[in-house]
Amino acid sequence: MAMFKTKLITLTITLALTNLAGCSSKDNIIPPSDTNISEVYKNHVTTNSNQSLRLAVNEPLARADMNVDAYQLHGIKRNEYQYLPNPTLYMYVNHKLSEIDRSPIPAFITEFKMYERDEYALPSEVNINFGIK
Repeated sequence: MAMFKTKLITLTITLALTNLAGCSSKDNIIPPSDTNISEVYKNHVTTNSNQSLRLAVNEPLARADMNVDAYQLHGIKRNEYQYLPNPTLYMYVNHKLSEIDRSPIPAFITEFKMYERDEYALPSEVNINFGIK
């Protein structure tokens, strides 16, 4: 039993010393650097002589950059599938009094689709009257 305690104490001291030695060698893992964050920022941002660094980063996108078509950009043909008609139905619920405590419930309109989900049409199933009002 005494030998077990001695081994346990030796193991605990060895682990503690190893842990302290590992934490104290931070400079070997992460070398010190002469550059600071403002130098890194200046190296990655290009500006005109009369433009501040903040404006160079916060510059809004040009209109041409916003309207990029992913299909055209990658040369992929668009899908020719169209949705089958699924009209939206509107239901008007008139105002009334609650049956429990007779408090007023205001009138409202709710909407829902006629069919549970939208379905795609195959290219040969296009409805020629769909979209005409």
